[in-house]
Amino acid sequence: MSQLRGVVKIFFFRRSLLRHMVMVYLVIGTVLFMHSPQSAQAQTKVVVIDPGHGGVDGGASGAGLIEKDVTLDLSKRIRAHLVQAGYQVQMTRDTDTDVSKLFPSKLSGRHKRDLQNRLDFIRKSQAVGALMIHINSSTNVNDRGPIVFYYAPSESGKTLATNIQHALNQVASSTQRPLPRKNFFVLRHSPCTTVLIEVGFLTNNSDAARLRTTVYREHVARAIAMSVATTLRDVPVPPPYVKKTVVNDWLLDK
Repeated sequence: MSQLRGVVKIFFFRRSLLRHMVMVYLVIGTVLFMHSPQSAQAQTKVVVIDPGHGGVDGGASGAGLIEKDVTLDLSKRIRAHLVQAGYQVQMTRDTDTDVSKLFPSKLSGRHKRDLQNRLDFIRKSQAVGALMIHINSSTNVNDRGPIVFYYAPSESGKTLATNIQHALNQVASSTQRPLPRKNFFVLRHSPCTTVLIEVGFLTNNSDAARLRTTVYREHVARAIAMSVATTLRDVPVPPPYVKKTVVNDWLLDK
């Protein structure tokens, strides 16, 4: 009997010791994770996603699709992949809302307020990059495929646009090239690497048919997110944005 009691005591001692060791490993693992490069990246690196249009502004429409709805759905999918890759994500809208009402503004005209608010959102976010998600339309029904725009003088913008364009061409079986622009207001004034992504043409039957499906949207979102995650991995977090003038920021574009 005494031998049995001894065995029982040893059993419970070992189980208690094992429990304490597991707890120690969990604590150590948590501490290491919180101080790991991936965790640090997740806590510090922000990417802004700007779903085009919203609210009273539906954007392009065709084939039973409205641009504002598809851009929001795609943006949420991109966000999910970027979060999984270790980034923080901020969205200018995550519901069907009018971005022109995002911040108080003295600007006249809803379109001006809309663009200015999207820019101000990016400025306030201290992001390493920003994605403007849109869907194209054309009078030529044969125009198809995603196109990525970047601010012409921006080398980082060109690199990001090129990488995203390559990934999207693979998904869409297209041969489009990234296009530089000098007069796109948000691209021009954004303090971080920013691109505008037209994910396809609603006026093209092939593009529209694909964009109707959740499977294709998921492929598009993953291609964009993985390109962004890889390209911006080593980009340092920018300092807080400081307004360069007390004059209304919109006038900087005049």
